[in-house]
Amino acid sequence: METNSNTRKPRRGKIAAGIVLVIAGALLFSKNMGVNIPDWLISVPTLLIGIGLISGIKHRFRRPGAYVLLLIGSVLMADKLNPGLQLHEAIFPIVITSLGVFLILKRNDHPFAEKCKQWHQHKFKHCQQSAQQ
Repeated sequence: METNSNTRKPRRGKIAAGIVLVIAGALLFSKNMGVNIPDWLISVPTLLIGIGLISGIKHRFRRPGAYVLLLIGSVLMADKLNPGLQLHEAIFPIVITSLGVFLILKRNDHPFAEKCKQWHQHKFKHCQQSAQQ
């Protein structure tokens, strides 16, 4: 009997999401029961960093979304751990600058980009042949 590898990928994602939810629920329950859990552990910055790591690992850090989440989460976490830094005011300029650097340095090696290049080359050759006739 053959097993289809495509049916296993979504299952792994559901298991990972389930584990994350169980851990998050256990932490919240423990905090409500009086266990001393640091405030930074259950916070929005931790959530952003966690989602950024999961997304980055899932896509092998090839997509910019993981970097954006990690950057925003890290800045918010640094601001939370050291309130005197006031880094929250720098988030928007940092994100915009990082996006610009990403667009400049981005490699265009997506399979669809190669098909577009081939189509444009074919179209250009056809236009040149028509013009010569």
